[in-house]
Amino acid sequence: MVQKNALYLKQLIEEIINEEIKPCLLIDNTSTICLIKSGNFSGRSKHIDSKYLFTCENFKKGLFNIEHCNTEEQLADMFTKALQANKFKYFVDFLRSVGKFLS
Repeated sequence: MVQKNALYLKQLIEEIINEEIKPCLLIDNTSTICLIKSGNFSGRSKHIDSKYLFTCENFKKGLFNIEHCNTEEQLADMFTKALQANKFKYFVDFLRSVGKFLS
């Protein structure tokens, strides 16, 4: 789902600025990164849903980059998991600082 949104925003931004960009997906799972980069789906990975194949195909096409992100710094967790108060506050403060930087 994230990669579909990233590709949509990529197309939208490219139309607005008339320049090609390459978004980066930050993933905290090294096994997932290796699987996407290699594209080798073996018997052990046959249970993986077709939506992950979409990610692998688009990575091979060069539509986006993939980088490892430390689990403690994975901002998406703020929206997908129940977090302890101090970690939630850290992410909120981070988003506020980014918002001040962009404005």
